[in-house]
Formats: sequence, structure tokens, C-alpha cells
Amino acid sequence: MKHPARVAGLAGALLMLLPPAAKGEAMLQYFNTSWAELTRKMPELAEAGYDSLWLPPPTKGSGGLSVGYDCWDRFDLGSKDQRGSVRTFYGTEAELIELVRVAHRFGIRVYFDNVMNHNAFETPSYNASVPEDVYPGFRPGDFHLRTTAEGFYRKWDNTRDWNDAWQVQNLGLSDLIDIATEPGTTNFNHGPVEGSTATKPDFVRHPNNPEYYCYVPTGAGQKHSAGQGTYVGFGPNNGITAASITANGSFYTERVEDFLNRAARWQIDRTKADGFRLDAVKHTPADFFGATFGGDKDSSNYGYTGQIQQQFNLSRGFTDWNNHRDSVFDTEKGRDDAMLFGEHLGQPPGYGSYIDAGMRLVDNDLRSSFNNLLGNPSSGLNGYDQPGQGGFSPSVAVMHAQSHDSDYAARRELQHAFYFTRAGLGLVYTDGNYHAGVLGASGGAFPRHANTAFLGQWGDARIPNLLKIHNDFARGWQRGRWSDADLVTYERIDDREFSEGNQALKERKGVTMLVAVNDNYASGRGIVGGTSFPAQGGGGSENNPETNDEYLFQYAHGYGSQTGFYTYASGLNSVVVGPGSYFIFAPRTPEESDAWKNAGGEPITIYQGTEKAGSFEVERKDGTDGDPGFNPHGLPDANTTDYAYRISIPRVTNTSDLRFKVRTDGSAENIMLLLDGGIDLNGTRPPGNTDPLKRDNPPALSTDSFLGYEQPGFVKRQFAEKFAAKDTLRNKAGSAGAETYQRVIGSAGFTIANGPANANDYSTQGGEVAAFLYHDPAADVGGAPAGGWPGGMAPKQYVENASTIAVWAKPNGVGNGFRMYFYYTTDGSNPEGAGGDGTGSTKVVEMNFSHNQSSDDWWMNASIPKPAAGLTLKYKIGIFKTGAASVYPSGPNTVAKKKNMMTVFEVSGFNAGTVSHSPHNDYGATETGLAEGFHVLRARPFLKRSGKASLYSTFTQTFYYDALAPGGQIMFPAADGSSIGGSEYGVVVRADNFTNEVWYKIEDGEASNDDSATGTNSGNGAWVKASEVTPFGGITPLNAAHTREFRFNYVNIPATGNATIQVRLKEVTSSPDNGLSDSAGHYTTLTRTVLTAGPDRKMFVAFPQNDGAAIGSDYVLKTYFSKSLADGLTDAELKARLAVRYGPDDSWPEGVQTLPAGALSIVYNETADYHALAFSLPDFYDARPDFLYRVEISQDRPVPMVDLTATRRLAAQAGTGPYVAILQPLEVDASGRPVEIVLPDQPVDYTVRVGTDATATAVNLSFAIGSGALTPVDFDPVAPGIQPEIQGSSAFWDFTWHVTAAGQYRLVATATLPQAVKTETRHVAVVTQQEVLEREAAASPGLAAIAGGYRVSFPTLPGRIYQLQVSGDLVSWSDSGAPLSTAGADGPGIFQAEDTSGSGKRFYRVVIAVAP
Repeated sequence: MKHPARVAGLAGALLMLLPPAAKGEAMLQYFNTSWAELTRKMPELAEAGYDSLWLPPPTKGSGGLSVGYDCWDRFDLGSKDQRGSVRTFYGTEAELIELVRVAHRFGIRVYFDNVMNHNAFETPSYNASVPEDVYPGFRPGDFHLRTTAEGFYRKWDNTRDWNDAWQVQNLGLSDLIDIATEPGTTNFNHGPVEGSTATKPDFVRHPNNPEYYCYVPTGAGQKHSAGQGTYVGFGPNNGITAASITANGSFYTERVEDFLNRAARWQIDRTKADGFRLDAVKHTPADFFGATFGGDKDSSNYGYTGQIQQQFNLSRGFTDWNNHRDSVFDTEKGRDDAMLFGEHLGQPPGYGSYIDAGMRLVDNDLRSSFNNLLGNPSSGLNGYDQPGQGGFSPSVAVMHAQSHDSDYAARRELQHAFYFTRAGLGLVYTDGNYHAGVLGASGGAFPRHANTAFLGQWGDARIPNLLKIHNDFARGWQRGRWSDADLVTYERIDDREFSEGNQALKERKGVTMLVAVNDNYASGRGIVGGTSFPAQGGGGSENNPETNDEYLFQYAHGYGSQTGFYTYASGLNSVVVGPGSYFIFAPRTPEESDAWKNAGGEPITIYQGTEKAGSFEVERKDGTDGDPGFNPHGLPDANTTDYAYRISIPRVTNTSDLRFKVRTDGSAENIMLLLDGGIDLNGTRPPGNTDPLKRDNPPALSTDSFLGYEQPGFVKRQFAEKFAAKDTLRNKAGSAGAETYQRVIGSAGFTIANGPANANDYSTQGGEVAAFLYHDPAADVGGAPAGGWPGGMAPKQYVENASTIAVWAKPNGVGNGFRMYFYYTTDGSNPEGAGGDGTGSTKVVEMNFSHNQSSDDWWMNASIPKPAAGLTLKYKIGIFKTGAASVYPSGPNTVAKKKNMMTVFEVSGFNAGTVSHSPHNDYGATETGLAEGFHVLRARPFLKRSGKASLYSTFTQTFYYDALAPGGQIMFPAADGSSIGGSEYGVVVRADNFTNEVWYKIEDGEASNDDSATGTNSGNGAWVKASEVTPFGGITPLNAAHTREFRFNYVNIPATGNATIQVRLKEVTSSPDNGLSDSAGHYTTLTRTVLTAGPDRKMFVAFPQNDGAAIGSDYVLKTYFSKSLADGLTDAELKARLAVRYGPDDSWPEGVQTLPAGALSIVYNETADYHALAFSLPDFYDARPDFLYRVEISQDRPVPMVDLTATRRLAAQAGTGPYVAILQPLEVDASGRPVEIVLPDQPVDYTVRVGTDATATAVNLSFAIGSGALTPVDFDPVAPGIQPEIQGSSAFWDFTWHVTAAGQYRLVATATLPQAVKTETRHVAVVTQQEVLEREAAASPGLAAIAGGYRVSFPTLPGRIYQLQVSGDLVSWSDSGAPLSTAGADGPGIFQAEDTSGSGKRFYRVVIAVAP
């Protein structure tokens, strides 16, 4: 018999067999935000440095407000009108597809949460009124259900014993209906008593949906579920029909697990997602997911993960049929697999078999460890310099501080630092700063409030800073350096680019960064543990990649002592990491060139031909519970409380002859360029590369460090550029602040803005820069050219001719390689630029050598275009030398030198209209030409490090490709000449994806209905913005690309006459000025002429004045109506004719509610022409800030008069009620398991956390049941009173509970807020360790047959000693193997042993004792 082995969150033997991880992508879990807003956010996410998104379940839940985990229809992504809505909580299917397309355009992968264990809450055939197929495609036999004597069904209880793996997998989870996912023909828990079995139904589940299938039979006995027959793909054009499904019924029948496999495959194909986060995997048997053993398990298409990987290859064109899992577990391999990672919230069942089935796991063990250790003076971080310590190995771990299930994170800032620098795959969680409401006993909101500054909100740039560090340095394996109670240091070693047998040399050549984390929040810690960077004291040398003492930069910014500084590696032991802080050291990678940056330039510049591309401003906005002053770049902002800022973005309007120019400092040996997710930029490909799209670093063959990057052409590398001055002591490097000459054309004299005094030291730095550059426009040119001056008289250094200007300047005798440029403006701005290129409106003309004067040179240009008379000419003159070699920043002098240098690479002649590319960055479908909309360029400059790990930095530039005007069509009225009547008419417009606004104006010759007369914004005689609505499935536009739908009402329609309806389609680059022509305003105007046949009376919504307004429950709406409509009626009779209905606009009239008559009031003589109906609506905010509700006011008039109707589409104002919740402890965990505090043999201190709005002034915590000592934790002892920890718009109040006795307790938190005093209660169970031990001992070991014997498994907890014993007669027991101690374990595990002795009948038991 083998000795027992523990397989748990610690690095057990099974986990260590997996390949090591290198660079893990930076993932953002982004929840509670619409697909449309996520799409708009993509440029910001790319600029921040996120590589992938984990998004909520995209399928339709039990209702339109469902977060998605109560799955209803796995084939509804927001396209079917069911469960009260077409759209899901997040949007429509079209918006979802566009989200993925845009994410891929920005090189960001997308992983959707995927639910396979359960459906929603309803039970099929619960009674006679609930159909058995209430869930599309399912029947009762597909679920774990109890049958009743009457032939109906009931759900089983939720799991009672979480140590019983059978219950975990066959009973309920949070009252959701449990699917029988166990493979095979038998349902393990279906019948009258628990444990009853039944045969699973096997039938055709979608006979009328051929688009949900992908195979056709080619022979007898084949099965679609087995992947047999011919693959024809999913979708409406696959050739499968309802008739062919009926004719081949046996081929298309399937059990529930096959149905789930097909649904997952369809979703991968339909959305082009890059993988899934698999929900609640431990509630589903591991062998449902995939092959867990055998030499071919990694290439097997079996099971859920195998089928997903098979479809990923088929849909995306990958051909790695020999291994579906290698790039799942090794993120630095070229990605050719769908990324799959599961949620497993603790054993049993054991972790190992799920990993074996082909998935990573979300590392809850590591999170729990850090929550117990970080900031805890009584705990230590010993061992946490090692990869995988405290959780899973790097090849398995998906590390997180918070999630939609868990908001408590001890010292979250340190957790983020660990997760984005240590080996493994780290993530940040956000709810988009849209706070969900509190969900019952879960202890908080669902999804949980994040309060993370994921884009640098609240002036906190730590996460964006960590993302940059992660992307530039966090790759390779993790090399531990030091760990003790407070200090952890480790390095990342990337040894993939060279071969080295000596381990010390391998680490020296491969080290990319050193991380030092100090968990002591009271005092700093000096760095110990050494480094792999060369660290020989006094061995440093300038400009030397082989220096013996590496010159390191501290990259971590944003908190306390986290400021950039340099130190030699030999001096690291004198560096003190501040309290509760972290430092990250690496050589200084290429930066922006000061010469270009200080002149106003960006590292990446786009040119259209010879001219720099124009720009426009776009608004970026935070969520409604986010940062009112959101402005992470510190840009000018007129309104600092509107949650928004504006940023300038380049706008590309040419399709051809584009140039992308990258400028960095002088340390860049090479620069690579990435357009979107990877598009050919140079028309070539490296030798041996057969990619049909000519990508230099194509998918599957390239690691993430190089994926999609192209090699641009080298332009130049220059030394510092010196600018001219009248007094050469004022010569300075760089145009910013350099001497500026000013002259009004045609006038006499000059104005000179002097450069800085004594800026020039006259050094040539070994011939690399000019010693001086002299220019005095009023002085004569010295010396004379060959042949003398015309007329024998030297000219002035500035001469205006009829159409040109001639300018001279004098440097010292500089020799070859130097170039001189004249930088000028005529619009009043200062001329700025570098290297012969201008920034802003600066124009540039090159100057050339003219003649010598003694040892000095004179340069000139006689063809500078002369501006018109009266214009102000401003100019500067610069000189620099090209031909520089890159410098290595190995000392302070080289660092200073490189910043004044400039390296330039360029892609030229790029044709954005004809380039062939893959929109999903794969080998699947291709497209020609860039899509209209936002795109991104990334530049990656590299240090010169031959034979070592690459070191680089990354620059990002978003731009907008604007080659087309918006397109669309007026759907209704359908044609010119249509006759429209009624009190209002609904106009329907369809537009393409990049149309973001629709405006309208109606001209009908009726002055009395103009907006200027009615006081409303109805579009009568004035331009008004229309509302975007959920597209109606019954409308088919002529152009399938017109997927967005906008609507508005033509109100107060005249009784006779004609009207012209103008509709204006706009995109983000269109002008807000509606007075321009279409070409000048960059918009498209559609028109429709109609005949009007309205009623003789008017009724319209006056307040709010326009559609789309957000209102609260205290807002008074008013509808105006003609006074004659009240003639002869009492107040009661008039109200009886009026009705107000309201409900969701996209499902109208389903779910509509009617206001009671008592809620209506008549305001007589509101205006000279109208009475008013006034009313307020109840609070209908449902966490969807932009979701539209419809309000319809109708008047029932006697026959034969025409009834009147007035409508308004409105958004609900977000609630502002006070928030308080006890976040720790919870009553139940994320899986519905009751939370208990375990009390060992002595009292323990437990942290209770209360969350409130940041406006709360005090929180008190007390006992309603039980008693004990509760001590508040003061997060700011300097400030008066007890201060909470502030995170974003939330405050967290911690209390230390000194727990001394087991029992049942009830805590009451009372929060004082400006709006109110509010309380929250929490039931808490405290149990003794002995009680837990006894429950644990009551569980039976798991027994599984293996080749030649049995495997015994048993769940373990920390602090135990487990001994397996064997008996042949249940009387005499003997130990089998050595005992297993979990004294040092960080979390639950699995005790596992195999008996292959082949002997007769044997019995097993596990004896458990508390570890000493």
C-alpha cells in the first residue's frame, strides 16, 4: 500500500506534476455592468494594462434582473422574449457579440462565467400548472428531484453535511434546482426517497432549433453527442433543418450531460469567448468535466472541458489536437486552448481530480491564508516567498482578493501586490462601481461591492501601477529569496530566451525583477535575502549590460514611501521598505524621451501621409457609486464632481498611407509595435513563419510577451538636441523652455523669450552634441560661402524675401552626422518638437550646412515659406547628431543621458482599408479593413541584453478609426407619403454599431406644437436626442449591420398637412452642432415626409421634458392636455377617463403596472392652454442605471372621439438610501454552507467587519444574543474618534471579538449616517474544535476502485493527525502507512491512499487526533 498523500491547497504531489507557469495575464473580473458600457470602457481597460476579462454568465436567468447564476435557457444570450425580457440583465445578444469583438480588437481575452451544475429555482411539474419542460430542453428526469405520490416533483434539501461528497454533488445548492450531471444513464438521486436512482431521459431536446446543432449523420448508429458524422458548424446556415432532425431522431437524442456539453460548445462558437470560469465545480462530479487519467487525457475530447476545447479549435482555427490543456496550465506557452478555471470552495470532493479534468482553480485557499495573515501581528509570512505557498501551485492558481461572492480582503493592497507579481494568474474584482443591493442572509450585496480603484479612481494609482509592473516584468518562474514574520522577497526568472547550465548564471541572466513586501504596518523593514541581479559592490559601470552591480529602479508607486528611486543592487540591503508597503526593483527599461515628451509629444504618433492625425475629445465616466472626481490622468476638468473627465484621442480619417511612429529614449535597442490584437504591419513574416495573415508573432506560436507584435523599421537614434540662443550660455537640450524668437511678418524687430541662464556647459560629450548653437536674427552672418556673398555684403541671420524666409545659425564645427531644423508656428503657440518633427501646430523645415567661419559652421535654409503679413511667426532652431548606439542604463550618468536621447522606429504606408486580419486574433474568420471605431497601438521598446531575458516597457495609444459616416434607416414610418395619426406616433430607426446617438427634428408648419411653444423637448422644430431601446425582433432592417434601435414619438400631430421628419445619426466623433452640413458635422441625416392626420385635441408629457431623463420617487410628472378635454366633467369623472401605466420598455406591455386613481391629481389652468395631470411614480430603480421604463398616460374618450395617449421613456434614479452590512462573519458562504467560528482549546480573537457608506460617522457593534468583548479597530489613530478603513465610496469598520465560549450569538451593528441611523443583525455560530472533530470523524472515507485495488480518500482540516487503519474482521485494526500531520496546513485537504495488495476482504477507517 502506498503511503497517504495530502492533495490540497498546499503544493501536494499531484499538483507539482503540472508544468510551471510563467507570465500570467492580468485579469479583471468585471461584474454588475452592462455589455454596452463594458464595450465603451475597453480603451480604458487596455490602457490600464488588463489582458483578460472574467464576465458574469451571459445566458438568460430566471428574469431580466437576474445576475445569471439562476440559469434558465443556455441558448438565450439576450435574443428571446422570455422571462419578462428580451435582454438579459447585461444587455442584448448583439451587444454581447460586439463586446467580445471589441475586446479582441483591443487584445483582451474574454472569459464568461459558466453554470452547469444547476438551473434556477423553479421545479418542473411542481404541480399541474407548472409544465415539465419549464426549462427549455430539460425534463424532470434531468434533475435530482423527489417524486411525490401525486406524480409531481420537489427539490431535495440543500446540502446538510459539507463533509459528505455525495450530498455535495446530489443535494441542492442555495435552493437552486440541481442537474444530474453525473455521467452515464443513471440519475443518482431521483425518486421517492433520498438516494433513489432512475434512468435519465434521452431525447431530442431542440427539434425546432437546427442552429443549435453542428453535426449531420453520415452513417448508421452514429450520435451527435459523440461528435460523429460531419461537422457543419452551428448557426442558421449550417444546412441542418427541423425536418432532418426529425428524420434522424436517434442521431440527435442526448442525455442531459450531452445537452450541457452542446450548450457550452454553442456558446464558445456563438460568442467567440476565450474560455470559461466554471461555477461551483465541486457540486458536479469531476469525471463529468473530462478525462482525469490516462496518457491521452490531455488530448481527449471527452466531457465538458474536452468538448469546450474541441469546439474552441473548430471555431477559432487552432490545430493543437494533441494537447487541449498545456496552455491552460502554462500561461507563457502560446495560447491555443480555451482558458478554463473552476470555482471550488473547499474539499471534499478533492481538488486534484478537477485539475486532472483540465481546469485551473480559483485560489480561495490562498485568499483565506492572506486574510488570516496579512496585517496580523500574531501571524507570520514565513514560506510565502515560495511559489504556491498558501494555495495552489502557479500552474493552477487563479489568485484574487475579492470576487462577486467575497468582499472581505485583509490588507487588500498587499494581496494585489502579491497576486500581480508572484507566479500564477492574478485578478482584480470590480462591480464597475455600481453597488448592488443587500441579498438576504448572504451578509452583503450580490454581486459584492468592490470599491477597487481598478482604473486609478480616488487618486489611487496602485492597481494601474501594478498592472504595468506585471506586464513588463512578471514572467518566468518564481525564485524565493526571504520570508519571515513580516518581510517577503522573491524574484521572477525568465530563462526561455537563452541556454545556460549553471544555475547561478541562469538566474543572473534571467532575473526580471525583485519584489519586497513588508507586512508590518507599524515600522519599516530593511531588505534581506540577496538578489540574482549582479551585486558586486563597486563593480558597477556605466553603459554596460554586463555590469557587475546592476543599477536598479524602484517601480512601485502610489503609497507612502512608494516613490521612484535608484539603487545599485549591492545597496539593496540598505533599502527600507515602508510600513505596510512593497518595493519592486528592476533595471530601468526604456522611457519616453524627454526631448519629445517635454515638447508635448506622445510615445506613439499617427500620421496621415505627412500630417499628424487630428484628434477629438471623448468622455470617460465612472459608475454611479464610484469616484465623483474620476480623472486618473489629472487632465483639465471643468466639473470635478460629475464622475467623468474628457481626454483627447487621435482620429484617423484616411484609409491609406498611414504612418505609426514610435519615439522612446536612447536606451531602446529595438522597438516592436502591436496594432489591436495582432495585425500585419510590415507585409513580411520571419523565415519559417507560414501564417497566411503574415503576422510576425502569430497566435499559438508566440508567447504573450510577443503575441501579435510586429517589427517596424528603424528610423534613427539621436543624441541630445541643443537649441539655439542669442547668448549661447542659454543653449539648452530640448525645445521645451528653449529660446523662442518672435516676429510679426512685415514688421520690424524681434521679441526673444530667453532660454534658461547658464544652461550650456559647452561640452560636446565626445562629439555627440554641439558645443553651442548661436542665432541672433538682427546680427550679420559671419564668414562667407565659397564665391562670397552676392553684392559683397553678409546678410542678416533672418531675412524675409517675397515668398520665403532665409535663416542662418552657427554651431561649432560639428562634423558628419549632425542635422539642424527650424521649428515654427504662425498661430501664436510656442513651437515645440524634437528630431525634426513638430508637435501641436509646429511646422518644421530642415537647415543645411552653408560654410565655415574659422572653426565654426554656418547652417541655413532659404526656402522657409513666408507667412502672410500681420501673422506672428515664432520659431526655434535645434541641432542634433544621429547614428547613436543604444545606451544601457547601468548608472546615473547613463540614465540622465538616455533621457535626452531619442530612438525612432516607424511603420509607413499602412493601408487600414485593405489589410486582411483576424477579428478574434486566431486562425478563424478573417476580415478586410479595420472596423470603424476605437483601436489601440502598443509599442514595446527593449533594452540591449544579448543572451539574457528581455527587458522592456510598454506604451499604449488608443485611436479612433473614422473612415465612414454613420449608417442606418428609418423603419417606421416605412415610406414617404405615409399617413400618420393619433395623438402621437412612434418613429423607429435602425443604425449600425458605431452610431452612438440619434437626433431628430420635425417640421410640420404647426407653430402651436413647436417645442418653443409647449416648453418640452419633443423635437417639434428643434433637434432632440432619441432614446436607444432594445431592438424589436419583429423588425428586419434592409442592412443586417443596422443592429441598434432608436425610438422617439412624434407628438401633437396636426389634424392635416405634411410633416418632414429629419433623423440625424451620430458617432463619437460627430459634431454636437446640428447646424452644420452632414460632411462638416460628420453625421448622416435621413428624412421621411408624411401626411398628418392627428386628433383635434392635444395631450403630451410636459415634465420631464425629454425622454431618457432619470427620475426618483419624489419627482412629479406632468402631462398637459387641452382644457376642452375637461369641459363638463367633475374632477372624479375626469380622473376616471385618465390612466397611468408604467413598466419596462423592452417587454411592454408585459409586467405593466397601473397607478391607482388616488395617486393622480389634476392641476387646472397650468398654462393658458392646458390643464395638467400630475403624479409621481414609485421607486423602480433595479440596479440598471440606463435601463428605460415606459410611462403611458391615456385618456379614454367617448365614442366616436379618438382616445389620446402620451408616453415618455425614463430611467430610474439610483437609490441613495443608507447602506450598512455585516460583512464578516457571514451566515452562509458562497455555496450556501453555514459559516462557523471554530474555537480551539483557548480563546481566540476574531475580526468582525461592518461595511457602510463612506459618509457614516460612527458604527456601534453589540450583542443581542450572547455576550463578549468587542474592541473597535482604529485605522487612523491620529484622527479623533474611531476611524474606519476607507475604500472608494465605502467604509469598513473592524471589531476584534474575543471569543471565549461556544454557542449561538446575534450581533447588531448600528451605523450613524447623514440620512438615518440604520441597523443590521447577524446570527453567528461558534463551535468547539472537538465538535468539528467529532463531526469529521462521523464521515465515512471515500472508496474508489482502481487497477489492482482501491483508493481511500478522506477530507482533512488543518491542525490534525490522520492515521489510516486496516482490518480484516472489524475487530483487530492495524496502522497502514505513516500518519499524516496537517499541523502546518493552510486549509482543507484530502487524505488519500491506495491499496493494491490484492488481499481478501478488507475494512478501512481513519483515526483523527488534534495535532500537538
